[in-house]
Amino acid sequence: RLFVFYLVPDFTMLAFSSAIEVLRLANAASGTEVYSWRMASADGGKVRASCGLTIDVDASASDERRALLDMQRPFMALVCAGGNVEANVDRQLDNWLRECPKRGVAVAGICSGAHVLARAGLLEDRHCTIHWEHFPGFTEQFRGATVNLGLFDADGGVHTCAGGTASFDMMISIIRRD
Repeated sequence: RLFVFYLVPDFTMLAFSSAIEVLRLANAASGTEVYSWRMASADGGKVRASCGLTIDVDASASDERRALLDMQRPFMALVCAGGNVEANVDRQLDNWLRECPKRGVAVAGICSGAHVLARAGLLEDRHCTIHWEHFPGFTEQFRGATVNLGLFDADGGVHTCAGGTASFDMMISIIRRD
């Protein structure tokens, strides 16, 4: 199973690393590579996390949209965001995310990644979770989503979590179902 982590500038490193570590640990426990991952960004270039570290990525949002048509289609597309999510609007990302469910690819928002999913129209009439710092503005802007302050939520192939180590819990739940 392939997971694509889309990194929004200023993403939260703890939430990202917690999610990816679950996949690594699942592979170690099974003794084989059951899960793989790649990273993407708006233009395929490096992305700086909120802690100042920079991560190299493998693809752009446009590349990932094209990959939906071939054998590189992921099992899940995860948007990793952080405190500055509203400043990073990307139409290619929105288009890719809207295309994912149509192609049988689950989507997830990590930390404030739910904001990106909502902007793409994927949380309308769905239950979701977002980091508590973003809760007030999110509920005002996206009235069609039912937002809670739990650790994570899953509603019809759309997964969201509050951030930090909540992404670890969400990923364990996804792997347990898998």
